[in-house]
Amino acid sequence: MDPYPIDFFGECMNSPQNGHTLANEIYEHMVVEKEREPEEGEAQKSPSKIVADSLSQISRSSIFLPNIGVARVSKTARSTSTAAEARLQAQFEATLQAEREEAARMQEQLEA
Repeated sequence: MDPYPIDFFGECMNSPQNGHTLANEIYEHMVVEKEREPEEGEAQKSPSKIVADSLSQISRSSIFLPNIGVARVSKTARSTSTAAEARLQAQFEATLQAEREEAARMQEQLEA
């Protein structure tokens, strides 16, 4: 996993003269999230997703990721992806069921 967006955010926001700021807290949260092991059935979040989620807590219109050349993770893309995955899963299950039925018919023919 490429930690580039998280590390870059930390470098941009780390300033010895500013002390402990909200940006530092957000960066610490990003690092914890990056190092967290996903729970069973949960996908590992990409660094871009971690940054986008963290920054959305303070501003829904953050331009940090586009400014560093990283495309934002859109909610539409996620829902489209989820719908596509569900459609593919349903097709797979239908094909698998049809193959099982065909195998059962062939087995019956062999036994007859």
